[in-house]
Amino acid sequence: MAKRTIALNGFVERVSILHEDLRNLRNHFAAFSFDLVVSNPPYYPVDDGRINPDEQKAIARHEIMAKVEDIISKEVS
Repeated sequence: MAKRTIALNGFVERVSILHEDLRNLRNHFAAFSFDLVVSNPPYYPVDDGRINPDEQKAIARHEIMAKVEDIISKEVS
């Protein structure tokens, strides 16, 4: 859907998609190469609340694939 949206809006020459685990982004980008990063991190630890039976919704809501610390870490490797 992202590729389709990029094409429909005429941004093919300006936007690229990197399908990657966010914990591996340091392998693709140099430290401090962005001024702003926007994310919708998981909100709850795995042991907090009901886990949605829909896998994608569960991953979006709970720290199943990544923790908030994985997203907000300022650690530079």
